[in-house]
Formats: sequence, structure tokens, C-alpha cells
Amino acid sequence: MSTAALDLNDAALTLAAAGRVLWSEPGLAAASGALGAAAREATTLISSRHWRELDDGPLPRPLGPWRSTADIVQAQLLQLRAALPPDCAMLVAAVPSGWTPHQLGLFLGIARDAGLPLGGLVDAAVAASRRPAPGRELWHLDMTLHDFGLTRIAQADGAARDSTQRHDWLSFQALDRACAQAIGHALLRACRFDPFHDAESEQQLNAGLAGWLAELAARESRQLSISFRGSSFAAEVSAAELRAAVAQAAERLLQLLRALAPAAGGAVLQLPDRLAGYPGLLQLLAQLPGWEIVTLEPGAAALGALRLAPELQPGAPAGALTLTTRLPWDRPALPAAATAAAGFAPAAVPTHLCFGHRVLRLGGRPLLIGSQLADGEYGLQLPAALQGLSRRHCSIVAEAGRLLLHDHSRHGTWLNGVAVAGAAVLQAGDRIQLGQPPVELRLVVEEGGDAPAP
Repeated sequence: MSTAALDLNDAALTLAAAGRVLWSEPGLAAASGALGAAAREATTLISSRHWRELDDGPLPRPLGPWRSTADIVQAQLLQLRAALPPDCAMLVAAVPSGWTPHQLGLFLGIARDAGLPLGGLVDAAVAASRRPAPGRELWHLDMTLHDFGLTRIAQADGAARDSTQRHDWLSFQALDRACAQAIGHALLRACRFDPFHDAESEQQLNAGLAGWLAELAARESRQLSISFRGSSFAAEVSAAELRAAVAQAAERLLQLLRALAPAAGGAVLQLPDRLAGYPGLLQLLAQLPGWEIVTLEPGAAALGALRLAPELQPGAPAGALTLTTRLPWDRPALPAAATAAAGFAPAAVPTHLCFGHRVLRLGGRPLLIGSQLADGEYGLQLPAALQGLSRRHCSIVAEAGRLLLHDHSRHGTWLNGVAVAGAAVLQAGDRIQLGQPPVELRLVVEEGGDAPAP
């Protein structure tokens, strides 16, 4: 008799057994009745939120044969059941953080009705964490179609969930959308064809996106084409354009990770393998000071959840199951400096702020930016006529070996095109924008200089 494990991440519902992935399908469903990857080819309405919004209440409008998100989830579980090993006596489910107790209970009932031998539930971040990181913090990032979770893993006695946070401003769909829009803009520039103007051409763009990204990971440019109503439209798309689009989409995540980086000891961030397919994303993450980046194997949460099986009893009633948030380590510890071995140098702490032909040194006393400075105050005074500028708009302050940008205005301060929520950690290469039309300030690092701070 064997045990299988299922990762309930809707980006790739993944079934594993005997140390290998058996089945993987996205959490998609079409009104035509198509499920998983087949739903992408459908020309009818498609649902991608039924796992995230699992509920037994009626949908505002039925989706084909289904009347609720619970109906769609059950249909996908029945599809999964056909992929189970014939001798499977127990199924363990790895659950992303963010599921409510009501959703967990509803899932247990649906799994039972689908005839699945569900015997255990485990936090997906804990399941994916199989190697300790001695002397460093360990964090896990799991991303779904519509959001992502960031979980700190306690390491004292196996892998245990310490704290977790979820955000819906970045997801696989958001990254895909950023890349698709960059390709769409290239087509519009090259041949005045907008692939987003029609559902058919937009679907063709989205269907080809994964393959195009894979090709552009190995070359700096490629000609991409879309056929539409008897005509072919082509454009040369550069990897640099896609890297810029991904960087803009991921900027808020980068700011969050900068703020979470420990002052000493460093931290390891585990990532799902699919994130490596987005141009430039791993390089951006690897350049974050204090972080080492580890890309996990495909199906990591499902494969890691299999180690829960020895602790379970076959035949336990589904209603009695609880969510496991601690598992033993089953692989060797992570070596130090994994990121440095990959060849990515962390970004430096900036030493100067540049505005036009002016350069101001950072790192000593606080630097204030605004339309009015007090006598003796160090900073950059901008024209009071600039729209959207406050008298004391923002400041740059050295704290615990880092430089922080604090926003004090009513109008907002942007870092690399993303609004600053209170404060953000700065690094060389950043751009600060404020006012309207925007004034841009650049942060750079001096090499070989030893001038005293102001």
C-alpha cells in the first residue's frame, strides 16, 4: 500500500508519490467543462479563482455544469483521483497559508465525497522546507495564481511555521500579465497591432507566453509572431524589455524583502522553481543584501508532504484531521553563501543621492527632501512651485547599517515606480520619484572614496 501527496496550490495542483511527481495541472476550469491545462484552450468563460475562493454558496452566474466553486473543486479532485496509484491507501494534502477553517472543512468534505483517501493536512511552506539553514533565518515564498505567501520557518526542532503573511499584489498571473503586456507593446510599436484588442489574439499571446519566456531565457532577443484573421503580425522582442517588465512587477516584493532582511546572520529564501522562468527575477532577488536564494525542485511541497505519512494512521476520519505545522528535516543542511556561488553579487548600500548635476553624500546625518528646509538642515530643497511636493516631503536616514527612505508627505513618494508605504530600504541603483511632473533622484555608490560624511 502506498501514500501520495497533493499540493493545493492553484498555479499547479501537483500529485506526488514514491519520491516523484505523478500529475500536475493548473487550477483552471472552463464553462465548456474543460479542466486544468485544457481550459486554457477554451473560448468560453474560464474560472481561475475557485480554489482561492472555495465556498459552497452559489456562483453569481453558473459556470457551465457547475453552480459553486465547491462544484468546480470537486470536479478537479475527481480528475486527480484517476491519477492516484492503484494501491494508494492514504493521501496527504499540502495547504497554502491563507485558507480559512471553513475552507479547510469544506475541502475535507469534498475530498471524502470524491472518494479520496485523505489522511493528513500539512502547511505547504513547512512541507517544502526539507533542509535547515544553520546560522541563518529560513523563509519560504509560495506563489499562487492570485497571491503569494511569505513564511518564516522556525528551525529548532525540524521545520515549523513561525509567522506568515499573504499579499495579493503579486502573483503568477501578475507576472504573466507584465510579460504579456511587454510583448503586446512590442507588437504595437512594430506593426500597429494590439493583441489585447481581441479575445482570440489575446488568448494566442497568453498560450505562447511560457514557450517564449523559455526561449528568451537563453537568448537576448527573438522574433515573436501572432496570426490573426489571415494575417501574421511579428515583432522583435528583447529579453531586456521583459526583464524591465518583471522588475517593475516585482519591485514591491523586493522592497518587502529588503525590510525583512536580518541585521546579522543573513537569511535564506526558498522559491518555487517556476519563478526562475521569469527573465531577470532570480538576479534581482539574488542582489538583495542579506539574502541567499534557493530554487526548489518541481513539486517541492507535494514531495515534502510525503514525510508526514509515517506519523499518520490509515483510515482516520476526515473530520478529525488537523493542520500539521511542523515536520522533521529529511535532507542535509543548506551550505552557506549559496547565492554567491551562483555568481550574483548583492547590491551595495548607496553613498550618494544624485539630482541633475548635484550630488549629496548619504550615511551621516539625516537628509531631508522637500520644498522648505530649516536653517542648518541638511538636504535637497526643490522648487515650491512643483505640484505634489510637500515642505518636508521625505527623508533618508541611516538605521542599523541600512539607509531607509521615509515618506512624510500627503502626496506620496515612489521608489522605482512603486509607492512607498511608510518606509523602504534603499540600495545603489534605486530611483526616487516625487512631485508632478515627477522629479527623479538617483542613488549611487562611490567606489574607492573615503571622504567624510557630512
